[in-house]
Amino acid sequence: MKSSRDGQSASSDGEPDGARKAEGAFDGHALLEGYSLRALLDSMQDGAYIVDADHEIKYLNPVLEQEFGPYEGKKCCDYFHGRRHTCPWCKSPEVFAGSTVRWEWHSTKNNRTYDLVDTPLVMADGSTFKLEIFRDITEHRQAEREIERLARFPSENPNPVLRVANDG
Repeated sequence: MKSSRDGQSASSDGEPDGARKAEGAFDGHALLEGYSLRALLDSMQDGAYIVDADHEIKYLNPVLEQEFGPYEGKKCCDYFHGRRHTCPWCKSPEVFAGSTVRWEWHSTKNNRTYDLVDTPLVMADGSTFKLEIFRDITEHRQAEREIERLARFPSENPNPVLRVANDG
């Protein structure tokens, strides 16, 4: 690194730093080259899993494994819902047809509510899987219910003096 006549730093060929970077657009593909999908999904704070067209779980990130337990050899219908057969609300047909589907699900296993995004994951060999991302929105939904409860208060009693909760 050396200094140019105007005091700006320059590369070894005498061009100002950043001149070469400006010539070409930022290449996000090059940035991610060599970065594995597993590393990305393992590092997420949200849950994520990959399932094949037969509903067999092929991958589950640490967030979901910690929340729901080991998954080896299980189908998603059994693992998440305790069902032996495909769930009637299953989004896989839409996803394997090429659509991304967003929906909400409440787990009776852990009493948590999730915003789910299911999307096709097409591999280099052309095979397709479903990638599902779980975002826990339990606290958000609880806050919404509390706001609704408080908003009802004036209509319950237009001239309130004091409101006491059942738990004291």
